[in-house]
Amino acid sequence: MKGLALEYVIQWIVLLAVAMIVITMITYFSDDIKRFLNRQTKEAKVETMEVNKEYFTSGEIFAYALSCWDKTGERYKEDAVCFYLFGDFSEVDKEWIYEQFLDRYPEGKPTIDLENFDTSKNYAKVKFRRIDFAIVVEN
Repeated sequence: MKGLALEYVIQWIVLLAVAMIVITMITYFSDDIKRFLNRQTKEAKVETMEVNKEYFTSGEIFAYALSCWDKTGERYKEDAVCFYLFGDFSEVDKEWIYEQFLDRYPEGKPTIDLENFDTSKNYAKVKFRRIDFAIVVEN
């Protein structure tokens, strides 16, 4: 019986020592833990960039659409404007952009919406639309 009681006391001492070490480590690293948790739970705001060029090509519009998806993607919780583009869009081929996007994402997510993109105008915006996970290029 005495051996059992001594073993029980030693187990409690070891358990308390481990608990004190864990509490000390949490206290010591609490600021780092808070920063880590904030980075994991807080989503970064998408910063809207303004791009001024003399003219844009189809490849550039495609690249801006891909970049917008990379910034937002499925993890982003709200609509966001990624780019405001100012310049000549007369050389842009909307059908080519659409086909390239389908080749890149054959499963259909994300989609690209070019319906309201008028290449005769000299401004456009590239945005993420959360409701259908679409990259929208419009004027």
